[in-house]
Amino acid sequence: MITPSKPNSRRVSALNCALQTLSGEPLYIKKHRTLTVRTNGRVYLTKDKHYYSVRYTYIGNKVQMIYTEKLVHIYQIQQFIANRPVTAVTGF
Repeated sequence: MITPSKPNSRRVSALNCALQTLSGEPLYIKKHRTLTVRTNGRVYLTKDKHYYSVRYTYIGNKVQMIYTEKLVHIYQIQQFIANRPVTAVTGF
């Protein structure tokens, strides 16, 4: 903690608020991939060798996949399509 002094007390109090501890939730690094939906309605993520399903209306379209260690979010042209938990098992 920084102790406030007279001339900079506002700045110091704002800095102390910003330096408070983070929440107990772990932080994850997000990674991005642009992939094409296959004819079976799935997107293949090579990182974990797993297929993630999307609606059949997106077959053949390019989608953006944003994933962490725990979740996969799928978007098309900044429109949310689906989110799936990352599975530890490879394959379907």
